[in-house]
Amino acid sequence: MHLHHVYAMVVVRQRRREAERVAEDHRLARLLRRRNRNGT
Repeated sequence: MHLHHVYAMVVVRQRRREAERVAEDHRLARLLRRRNRNGT
């Protein structure tokens, strides 16, 4: 089952990218919330 190992590696990479993306989204969301609070 060599394909399974390759697939697992790909999944791990994708999950890492997703985690980084989510972290970025949370950061941007916080900044936007602060701006909205200050704006209104």
